[in-house]
Amino acid sequence: MMLAERFTLAEFQHSNTATRLGIENRVPSHLMDTLTALARSMQKIRDFLGQPILISSGYRCPELNRRVGGSPTSHHRFAAAADWICPAFGTPLDCARAIEPHIDQWRI
Repeated sequence: MMLAERFTLAEFQHSNTATRLGIENRVPSHLMDTLTALARSMQKIRDFLGQPILISSGYRCPELNRRVGGSPTSHHRFAAAADWICPAFGTPLDCARAIEPHIDQWRI
């Protein structure tokens, strides 16, 4: 299922930790609007950087969040956060510096 032009639901649900531990990490239907907004914001960042973005951590169900040591109030639990890299653009610091002046226009 596509959430934005170049982002799928599977990308935001995938977790190597969840797979390894047998945790089902599906986004609940009541969080889909939030996740779609996040994916659309990520699409704007991707378009700006002009390179693919690789999501390392998107949605985390409560069990997965607990197992990775996440905060109980982590935005990952509510489908409102993603950890990502864009290696073809540069380091995470390069990406942060490039998008920082524009981030307010891409917030969800």
